[in-house]
This record gives sequence, C-alpha cells and structure tokens, in this order.
Amino acid sequence: MSRFSLASITICLALVAGSGCATGAGAPGAPGELARLQPLEPRGPGAVFATVDSAALDGLLLAYLESEKSDRPSRRLARGSTVFPVEGGYSYSPLATADPDQPGRVPLVLKPGDVAHFHTYPRGSSRINRINEKHSPNDRANVDRRDPLKRPSFVLTPSLRVQRYDGRSSEKLVARIDPQAPGVVVAQVDR
Repeated sequence: MSRFSLASITICLALVAGSGCATGAGAPGAPGELARLQPLEPRGPGAVFATVDSAALDGLLLAYLESEKSDRPSRRLARGSTVFPVEGGYSYSPLATADPDQPGRVPLVLKPGDVAHFHTYPRGSSRINRINEKHSPNDRANVDRRDPLKRPSFVLTPSLRVQRYDGRSSEKLVARIDPQAPGVVVAQVDR
C-alpha cells in the first residue's frame, strides 16, 4: 500500500513462519529467538493472513499509520475493525473511525462469522495513557460477558503495545512498536 510510504515499517518476528504479516525472506530462529529484520507495510483490509493475530496486527499497524497521517496530535481518534475467516486464512474489514465527539469509541459490530476484533486507544493525558496500557473493563466485559462466543480482542495501547485479551483475565503482549524509532515494530507473535 504505497500511500503509507511516509513510514518505513520494519518488523522483527519471533516464531511466525507462514504468518503472512511480513514480506521478504527470513526464517525465525529457535523458540525465543528473534528473526532478522524484515520490511513491512500494512497490506490492508481484504489481504489474507495465516493467523488471527497476524490479521489484527496488520489492521492495528494500518490504524496507527492512518492516525499519525491524518489526526491532530492533540486529538487522536480510535480506529478498529473485525477479523473473519476467508479461504486460506483470515482477513479484516475496512477500519471504522471514532467520531471526533467521542474519540475513544469505535462503532464496531461483531457479525456471526467474525473471530476477533481490534481497536486503538488514542493517546491522551499521562493518567489516561497509564490506564489504557491494558484492556479496559468495558473491553474485557465485551469478551467475558457480552459476546457469547468470547472472541478475542486486540488493542494498540498509547505506548504502542499490541495486547490480546482472550477472556479469563489473560492478556498477552503480541507486538510492540518502538516509540523511539517510529515505524519499527518488534513483534512477539507466537501463534
């Protein structure tokens, strides 16, 4: 997707052979070791990914880049989408963007065939950013109580960590974007 050439994304993958979330060659090493750096640009909605995590990570990278490109730094808007199975893997729907009057609320509707959902937490005050470093109580309730299928939720936090919540109070770091070098992603995907 050449429209995001403003950011060169590099990804360092662990244990993701065949994940479909990075371009270029380079097999991961032994468990716990990182593969060599590989260039990555979000492939966008409609692209096919081998895993749910890879589709969500691509969508969150896209949401982050769109936010950096179009939002005012003082007024970031949340973005998100849903992940669904397709022939050969998983994909995600076009991103939904929060209304400026409710910058942290993304209008997402989970369809019966969806297998996960993801969204960003826009940066705010230091206090709000600290709170948003994990799934909010409302996001946890969406998985634990409101969704009868208990589909996982992914969030991109203000410190640029991708967290996965599967319910049962388990939250897992999936990836981290290096805030000191925007566009560098250290992915710790092991699904």
